[in-house]
Amino acid sequence: DNPPLLVTKRNAAWWRPDRIKRLVWFVQRYGVFVINLIRDPRDVLTSKHPLDSRRFYVEPQLWLDEMDATDRMMSALEGYEKKLTVRYEDIVLSPDDVQTRFCHAFGFGLRRGIASWKHLSTNVKSIGGIEHMIPYMHKLRDFDPATIGKWRGDQAACERVDFLLKEPGIGDRLQRFMSAHRYE
Repeated sequence: DNPPLLVTKRNAAWWRPDRIKRLVWFVQRYGVFVINLIRDPRDVLTSKHPLDSRRFYVEPQLWLDEMDATDRMMSALEGYEKKLTVRYEDIVLSPDDVQTRFCHAFGFGLRRGIASWKHLSTNVKSIGGIEHMIPYMHKLRDFDPATIGKWRGDQAACERVDFLLKEPGIGDRLQRFMSAHRYE
């Protein structure tokens, strides 16, 4: 008997202190597994969204708010064993290694017939019954190494990164985050 799993992204304004407090309570009360998925902030802060006409989708203040909230949440969950921080880049570049970490940390395995989660598109199609979710994923696709470091090939993105790294308030926070998570 496998327990039900809920995989979700953070909801809007999740970083507000009242929501962090509620989330921490819920996690501890119900034994929820927490996966803190992080990504190189240079890719985050220069990302584009197909449904948003702005040049860059993520505003620096939003990134700061979310990083501060993540720090508060993870600090509040100090000693809580059902949590794991994972880099997006590791999932994309070493999916089998991260899969092994997930399975070990959370005590679960893959569905019968699925050997690796790196073939996401094929796996989702073989499971069936969730086709209605595909539009919310902005296409169903396998892990793509080309999504890592995309900002480097875009002059406007490079200029934004350079500007943000020098900007008071966010520049220091970006440097600390990148150093702490090996993004240098």
